[in-house]
Amino acid sequence: MLKQEFDFIARGAPPGTARQLAFLLHGYGRNATIMEKVAEEIEKTMPGARILMVNAPEVCPSGDEAERRWFSVQGSMKDMGARVSQVAQRLNDFIDNQRDVLGLQDKDVALMGFSQGGGVALYTAFARPQPIGSIVAHSTLFFGSKPPASVSPTLFIYGDADESIPQLRFQDSISYLGQHVPDLTVHLVPGLRHKTSSESREILARYMAARMTPP
Repeated sequence: MLKQEFDFIARGAPPGTARQLAFLLHGYGRNATIMEKVAEEIEKTMPGARILMVNAPEVCPSGDEAERRWFSVQGSMKDMGARVSQVAQRLNDFIDNQRDVLGLQDKDVALMGFSQGGGVALYTAFARPQPIGSIVAHSTLFFGSKPPASVSPTLFIYGDADESIPQLRFQDSISYLGQHVPDLTVHLVPGLRHKTSSESREILARYMAARMTPP
C-alpha cells in the first residue's frame, strides 16, 4: 500500500521563525513517533530548528498502519535500488517544498535517518544537485553504488553491539563513504545495539549544531 504524500509530525521552531529545517526518517517497521527522543535532543542544541519526523510511505506486510517501511526489501539488489531511487525522488520534492515554505536554503537543511531510514537519508541527500547542511546516518548501510551527485557533511554513527547489521557491512559502507565524502565523521558507540541511545542522540545533535548553527 503506497501513500502519495508524506505524513509527518512537526515540532521545534514554528514557521516564520525557523532558521534550520531537520528531517528525521525512522527505521523499518516503525513510524514517526519513534523519532521523538531524537527530535527532543536536536531541539536542545538547535532551538531555531523546525523538525519534521516523517512517516515512511508504505505499510509493512503485517497490514498494521503503525508499522511502516520506506521500501520493500524483497527481490534483487537491482529491484531494491530502483525502489530507493523512487522514494528518494519523492523525498527530495518534499524537502524542497518544505524548505521553500520556510524561506530557507539547502545549507539550512539537515537529513537524519535510522536503519532503513538512514540508508534512505544518505541516498536522498547524495541524489540532490546541491549539498545540504548535514546528513546523519545512524545504524545503517549505504544502499547505492554510483558516485553522489553532491556531497554534504556526513556523520555515520553505529554501535559495536548491533545485532541486526554485521560489523563488516558497516565497514563496507564506511569505506564507500570515505572514498566519496571529504567531510565524513565516523563515530562508533561502544555497547550500542540496533537503536538510538541517549549518547548517540547527543552525538548527532551536537554534530548537526556544529555544522549548521552560525558562531
